[in-house]
Amino acid sequence: MAPSSIRTERDALSRRWERFVSSRGNERDGLRPEVAQSWRRSLDQGVLTRSAAPTEDLPDAAWRTSRIGHAVTVLEDELRRVGEEGQVVVAVADENCRLLWTATSSVIRKRAEQVNFVPGARWDEGSMGTNGIDLAHRTGAPCTVWSGEHFNTSVQDFVCYAAPVDDPLTGERLGVIDLTTTWTKTQPLALPATQALAQLFRAVLTSPEAPKPAAQVAQELLEVRLLGRPELRLGARRVPVSPRQMEIVALLTLYPEGLDGGELHAHLYGDEPVSRGTLKAEISHLRRQLGGRIASRPYRMQGPVRCDALDVLAAVRRGDVRAAADDYRGELLPGTESPELLDWSRYLAAAVREGLAGDPDPDAVLAWSDHHPADVGVLRGAMARLRPGDSRRALLAARLRALMAL
Repeated sequence: MAPSSIRTERDALSRRWERFVSSRGNERDGLRPEVAQSWRRSLDQGVLTRSAAPTEDLPDAAWRTSRIGHAVTVLEDELRRVGEEGQVVVAVADENCRLLWTATSSVIRKRAEQVNFVPGARWDEGSMGTNGIDLAHRTGAPCTVWSGEHFNTSVQDFVCYAAPVDDPLTGERLGVIDLTTTWTKTQPLALPATQALAQLFRAVLTSPEAPKPAAQVAQELLEVRLLGRPELRLGARRVPVSPRQMEIVALLTLYPEGLDGGELHAHLYGDEPVSRGTLKAEISHLRRQLGGRIASRPYRMQGPVRCDALDVLAAVRRGDVRAAADDYRGELLPGTESPELLDWSRYLAAAVREGLAGDPDPDAVLAWSDHHPADVGVLRGAMARLRPGDSRRALLAARLRALMAL
């Protein structure tokens, strides 16, 4: 049972709300300025009788790759404990006031679900009127929105304690942490607790393990090495990926304009009976590894990318056979079973060979023969260019004799 003083305050707020609505926003007596301003905007946006928050699908698990998503993952056990023991909903919203994640006790879960206080729901002012998440995001300060201070009647049985989560490295507003419960369970220490959780988020985001800010990651060079020994590097960091994930990176790099889900699936698996869900899971994991550098619709790489296979093709196109041979460190993704990548591998080798057939530069041919020692025609073309006594003739001749002995 709520104390009589709290009930009295709730009744007073109800009367203020009625006067405000009936006067079309002209009667604002006794309201905090930020609440009065929010009520005015909410009235103009027509959210008075909306019974539940609208829902927007979350982009798979992509939000987990974000800075705020990393903090949720690290702090998840602590956040769940707060929700269960405090009999509150712990909610994390993104920079658009969309709920990304919630945890709650069974005591309040059904009440929260009735107003769609669940992941994917939009709790910006234009969707649900005055509420703690939007107000904290808008003002940049911790706040409480209590009972009848909510403009929408469907949420006036709740109290929200919210604090913004700003990136400690960039100052960017990443989202909001919110504790919500029913008005009868008003807790004086809830707002300080919310502020403490926001501080925990900021502490996690300063650790070396946290993903780099999106703007910083977007400017780092993604180096994709597909020839010989595959490797993926983001800036100075080597990115560990599975062979299948490396194939996905290869396809998205070789098709910089992007591939839709069906195209990527066909290029990767061919006729293999592999579900689209499996491909989506691989991409989600890969996106996390790359700090969100894979865009959707179509799937494509974002930010600066350099690929050795594309460097080789560019060298062939400009007639620089020496650079092409030097950069060709072996076949493209050895062992791949992707039908599209097998075609690319054959195409790349043929392009370099044709370039060398037309211009059998001896140094380029020697570099090429490290990976294609059986190319007799190219070896003989290079030999014909060298004068007797040139030390390179001995190397080329030795390779030709080795071939003839087979």
